[in-house]
Amino acid sequence: MATQEEKMADTIYMNRELSWLKFNERVLEEAENPENPLCERLTFASIYQSNLDEFYMVRVGSLVDQMLLAKDIRENKTNMTPEEQLDAILARTKKLNRKRDVVYEEIMEKLEQYGIHMLNFHKIEKEDRNYLDRYFEAEVAPVISPSIEVIKMENEGVIATSGEPYHPITRSYSGSTSTHCYNSASSSDLEDLINDILTVEN
Repeated sequence: MATQEEKMADTIYMNRELSWLKFNERVLEEAENPENPLCERLTFASIYQSNLDEFYMVRVGSLVDQMLLAKDIRENKTNMTPEEQLDAILARTKKLNRKRDVVYEEIMEKLEQYGIHMLNFHKIEKEDRNYLDRYFEAEVAPVISPSIEVIKMENEGVIATSGEPYHPITRSYSGSTSTHCYNSASSSDLEDLINDILTVEN
């Protein structure tokens, strides 16, 4: 049976992560507000999404680590486990993103009246497509694709990491010492990574 303190916690406290989602919902509401100029509404929609991206990379990532390392630990405000927090975050995010999609489509529809509209990549000129391909490979792919670092250590094997000290990927054994960095956007680099990990040097 829940104690009086636990009952109070259910009514007066909100989980930190869910509270942050409420804050970001307020940003989305500014994108919904028809009294705001269209470009400002689009800016708020963009801020909502960039906030959410960072939230998932940092806070949700930390919760996943907690779930793997100490799944029964409970936070001290709402007594939720990491898994319960993740379930609640995902459920709330789905609802917010449905609202975001509706808002974004409405804004873009209104912007078309002013000659601002999305272009279909497959319908633009070949020269423009080539430029965008080069730009994506040089500027966008390195940012959105995780880097994988393979470190060959003398008598200790091959360690592949995501570039962060507490996120190892795999290990095998080797006899040389060298370091290689791979980007997952490149299939040839990925093949090299797999070969480095699976090949045992005598």
